[in-house]
Amino acid sequence: MKVSSIVLTATAVAFVAAAGATKITPPVQHALDTQNGTVSVVVEFLSSAAFDTDALAALARPDRLNKVTSTLQAAAKESQVHVMQTIVQAMTSNPAIAAQTFFVANRIHVTNAPAVLVAAIAADANVDRIRLPISSGVSTAASVSSDDGDNASVDPAWAVSRIGASAVWADGNRGADIIVGSIDSGVRFTHVALLPAFRGPYGWFDAVGHTAVPVDLDGSGTAAMGVIVSAEHGVAPAASWMACKACSGGRCSEGALTSCAQFMLCPSAPDGSNKVCDHAPHILHNGWATSDDDDSAWFDPVLAAWRAAGIVPVFGTNPLPAPTGAASMSCGSVAGPAASTLVLTAGATNINNSVVASSARGPTKDQRIKPDLVAPGQRVPSTDSRSDAATSTRDGSSFAAAFTAGAAALYLSAYPAATFNDVSLALTRQTDTTDIMPIGLTCGSLSDAYYPNHVAGAGLVSAARALAKAPKTPLPTTPTTTGDDTDDSSMSEPTTARLTTITPPNRTSTRPNTTTTTTTAAPTTTTTHGPEPTTTTAAVLTTPVVTRAPNATRTPRPTSTSVNIGGNSSNVTALDGKFSHDGNGTIVAPETGKDPVTTTDAATSSDEADDDDADDRPWFPFFG
Repeated sequence: MKVSSIVLTATAVAFVAAAGATKITPPVQHALDTQNGTVSVVVEFLSSAAFDTDALAALARPDRLNKVTSTLQAAAKESQVHVMQTIVQAMTSNPAIAAQTFFVANRIHVTNAPAVLVAAIAADANVDRIRLPISSGVSTAASVSSDDGDNASVDPAWAVSRIGASAVWADGNRGADIIVGSIDSGVRFTHVALLPAFRGPYGWFDAVGHTAVPVDLDGSGTAAMGVIVSAEHGVAPAASWMACKACSGGRCSEGALTSCAQFMLCPSAPDGSNKVCDHAPHILHNGWATSDDDDSAWFDPVLAAWRAAGIVPVFGTNPLPAPTGAASMSCGSVAGPAASTLVLTAGATNINNSVVASSARGPTKDQRIKPDLVAPGQRVPSTDSRSDAATSTRDGSSFAAAFTAGAAALYLSAYPAATFNDVSLALTRQTDTTDIMPIGLTCGSLSDAYYPNHVAGAGLVSAARALAKAPKTPLPTTPTTTGDDTDDSSMSEPTTARLTTITPPNRTSTRPNTTTTTTTAAPTTTTTHGPEPTTTTAAVLTTPVVTRAPNATRTPRPTSTSVNIGGNSSNVTALDGKFSHDGNGTIVAPETGKDPVTTTDAATSSDEADDDDADDRPWFPFFG
C-alpha cells in the first residue's frame, strides 16, 4: 500500500481544512496567516496509555520502568503512525519540514509545517488538537546568582544543617544507592565536588546542543546538583546524579523539555541509542518553570508517566523572577507543573527562615495548597560551573527543590521501597514550623501563621524529622492497598491516583475520546518502615578520569532529508530498503519521488523477526 501524496488541489485543501478546523487552535491559524504560510506546531492525540497502578506497584523497579515505557510506546505507535506517514511524505518534497515524535507524552512536534500539512494532520481521526509549542512561556532556567563577593560571611553548611541532613548522616545514611536526575541547564561534570558522583554511562543527554559529555554554560544545573549530591554542599553526598540539558541562555523549549523527560524515563547513550530503562533516576529535580499564561496541563502526561514508573518529581514553586514592578509574588502565582498534584513542590526560604519574596504562592487554580513545603532558597552556597573548583551563593526556589530532592534521596536510601506518596507524606508531615518567620500574608483565607498555608505549605523540610518519625518496620516490596493513604485534607495528593489519563483542565474535547482509562485508588503502603541501617555502602560507579574540562564534542548532524526523533529511537538499521536508521535518533527519508515505507511493510518486518534484538525493535521507527 502506498501512502497517498498530500499535494492537494484548492478544493481538497478546503475540504480537509473544514474536516479538522476545530482541532487547529486559533493561535496556530493566526500564525499560518501571518508567517508566510508555515508554522511550528505540536500535535496532540486523543488516546493515552492506561496503567494498572496496582500491577505496576508489584513489579521490581526495572520491570516497572520497562513496562511503563513499552505501554507508552505502544499507545504512541497506534495513534501516531498515520500522521507520521503524512509528515514523511510531505518531507520528500519539502526538506525544510522536520518532526520529532515523543511517546512519553504521545505528541509530535512539527517544524516549518505548511498550511496544507497542518490541515492534513488535523483530518486524522486520532488527532485531538494542533497547538503552538509552549516556548515563550517556558522558563528562565533555574536560578539567579547572588554572588556578591562576600561568600565568606555565609556559613557553607548553614542550609544543609537547617534541614537536618547532618543528623541523618550521623546515623550512617548519606543517600547511597539513589540516583537523582536533573532537567535544567546541564551540569559541569568535571567539577571536583560532582565528578565522583556522576553515574557515568546512561547519565547524560543534551537535548539542546547534543554534546557527548555533561556541560553547563549557564550554571543553574551545576549549582542545583551541588546542593543535592556534592561532596562539599550536598544533602545526599553518597547519591549519584544524571542530567539532561533542556535549557540554554535562560530559556527552555517544549521540545527539549519533552526530550529530557523521555530520556529520564528510559535513559540512553548521549546519541540517543541503546536505551536502558533500568537506569532511570529515583528522584527528578526540575530547575525550570512555566508562566501562568501557559496551558497549565501541558506537562501532565509526562508527570503521569513518571509517577507510574515510580519516579519522584520535584519542582520549585517558580524559578521565574517576580513580574516587572512587583515587590513579591502574589497569592495564586504558583503555576505550571509546580501546581500539579503529581509533583512535590518547594517554596524558598532565606537564612532567617522567612519565605522569600520571589517564591510563588498558592492556592492553585482549583484551590489546593501549594507549595507542599519550603526549603532554603536564598544565599545558598553551592558548586559553580565557571571552573572545576568554583563555588558561589545562589538564589531561587530551584534550590529549595534541590534541598527537597536531597531529603527525598536520604529517605529513599533508608526505605528503597517507598512510593511517591510515602516520600511526600514523610516530608510534609514531619516539617519544622517552629522557627519559620511568618511574613503576615493571607492567601486563600489561610494565614501564613498557621500550617499548612499557601506561603510555606506544611513548613520547612526536615530530613531528620522525616526519618526519625518513620514507622519502625520495613516497607514491603509490594505495597498493600488498604484504602486512601492520604488522610490529611491539607495535602495536595488526591484521594485517588489517576495515573493513566490526564484531561487538561479548561479544555474539553467534543470529539469521541478513544482513550481507555483505569482509575484506581491510590495504592497505599502499610506504614511499617524498618530501622535505619547502621552502615551504608556507596555504589561503585564507573566514571571517566578527567583532569580538566574537555572540549565538548557534538554528534554529527545529518545532512540528508530526515526526521529527527529527539535522540530516543531504537537502533534499527533499515526498513524495507526505503528508510534507514543510523542509531542516532534520526530516520533518513527516501529520495524525493520515492515511495516511503508502508504500514504493511513496516509491520511485517517487525512481526516476522525472530532474533532477540528484533523483539525490542519498534513496529514503526518513530516510537523507539
